[in-house]
Amino acid sequence: MSEAWAQASLSAQQAEAQKQRAELQRRIAEIQKQIESTQSDKKQALTALRDVESRISDTDRELTLLQQRQTQVQKHLADLKQQIQQQQKKQEQGQQQLAEQLRAQYASGLSPWTALLSGKDPQQIQRELGYLGYVTQAQTEQVRVLQQGLAHLQQLHAAVASNEKELAQLAAQTEVQKQQFMQQQAEREKVLAQVQDQLKQQQTQAKTLANNDVRLGKLIDGLEKEIARQAELRRQAEIRRQAEQARRRAEEQRRQAEQAQRLAEEKKR
Repeated sequence: MSEAWAQASLSAQQAEAQKQRAELQRRIAEIQKQIESTQSDKKQALTALRDVESRISDTDRELTLLQQRQTQVQKHLADLKQQIQQQQKKQEQGQQQLAEQLRAQYASGLSPWTALLSGKDPQQIQRELGYLGYVTQAQTEQVRVLQQGLAHLQQLHAAVASNEKELAQLAAQTEVQKQQFMQQQAEREKVLAQVQDQLKQQQTQAKTLANNDVRLGKLIDGLEKEIARQAELRRQAEIRRQAEQARRRAEEQRRQAEQAQRLAEEKKR
């Protein structure tokens, strides 16, 4: 009875272990699917991160080119400012020269009307008028040159302002773009870190489940061996029992035969 109870207990333990192992293997298959999905998410996160890193690299190159251009423009601006200084100097010299000429002309009383009313020789008057015409023409040319110089100065100032404004806008736009990309990079690095952490947890869980599966497998194998060993013991015990029964029957038959022989011998006497 105790052997039968032990056999039933082992079978129950084996059935329970097999049930637990089946559930464990189901969970292993499920976590493996989750790992595959997480690995796919990791791949996508890596691709997105590489994409934004590539954009940041492109933006850095743009900033480098912009800095090179800025250096060139600054050199050009320095040239423009030098031209402005030279032009301003010319303007000042021209204005000073014109002012001196006008003051000298005014001080000498030289004008077309004073020449005509002077009562001088007509040839002398003609010569003075000719000189006045030349002076007036030269002064007019100086005024025109001064006006052109002023216009050129305005153009130079406008060019400087335009270049500086363009550079400032480009630098600001590029820097804003880089900051946006860097923010995206930080966000995608965070997503990647979360995915990697999730993957690590799932892999750890899968490893634990696999170890439990191995342990249950060994337990089931041990129970199977114990059940087989006890079955073999029962078989051998049954063989011994049957052999003992056969021996007893044979002994009983021999005893009965000897008794019958003695009775037969007694009757003969």
